[in-house]
Amino acid sequence: MGRYAPSSWSPRDLISAPGGTAGVAPYFSYYLAERARTGNGTVVDGRDGIDVGANSWMFTPVFFYAPRVRPLGADWAITVAPAFGEAGANARLTAFGQDVTLFDNRDTGWGDLYVIPANLSWHLGPKWVLSAQYAFWAPVGEYSPKRADNVGLGYWSHDFRGTVSSFPHGNPGLLLSASFLVEVNGRKEGFDLRPAPHATLELGASKAFSERLIAGVNLGGLWELGSPSGSDAAEDGQDRLFNASLEVSWWFVPGRIGAMARVIQEFAVRDRFEGTTFTAGVNYVVGP
Repeated sequence: MGRYAPSSWSPRDLISAPGGTAGVAPYFSYYLAERARTGNGTVVDGRDGIDVGANSWMFTPVFFYAPRVRPLGADWAITVAPAFGEAGANARLTAFGQDVTLFDNRDTGWGDLYVIPANLSWHLGPKWVLSAQYAFWAPVGEYSPKRADNVGLGYWSHDFRGTVSSFPHGNPGLLLSASFLVEVNGRKEGFDLRPAPHATLELGASKAFSERLIAGVNLGGLWELGSPSGSDAAEDGQDRLFNASLEVSWWFVPGRIGAMARVIQEFAVRDRFEGTTFTAGVNYVVGP
């Protein structure tokens, strides 16, 4: 599956902060899926005699800094996001009135490190912003090829993103954005397997109702491009996911200290679990 999940960021997060800005945003996320879908979209749940599910939680302190240097005339932001949490999947046989655990796998530890060394944004007047981003996932998390579930995934990934943002009224009150990301993966440790690249499209809107209250929506889609390579590659169809998110932020000190809540619902997935993600966090910003 692709590493990057659409709707993970607010549309405003995709625009680099002005030089001299820094901050930290610790987030807690919980994912719950009570069904999966095969490669052709068929639902696998308790109605088929096998009840499958997945749940995980993750604590992610996000650190960012915007240097005062402006390469190519753009605002430049750097983000580092370590993660600690638990990954788990389970299945029970429920046919003919049975309730037999087939497997219940869990792993807790540090996840892989997500780094955005370059997020560049060019402001083209008061209404338009163009952004280009490179990010990578470093496989430093808890991982063993012998385990069925791991918090880390055991391979490098590289994300390349382009974003067009619009302020239709010429002020920060309303933001519309469209973002396209391509993810390229390295070879998985302990297996002859290189996951296929993935593409992600996101369409978002964010409305500032006041200097304290901001709400946003996002629609995302993820598609597997081609097939994984290697003798250990095995899948019954190309991975696909669509999701929609709703988030609300309240700034206790406008532009400095705030809290955020987000819910993401997945639908029409293929070759993966289908579930819901709940995220809450706080934002602390200093400068410029």
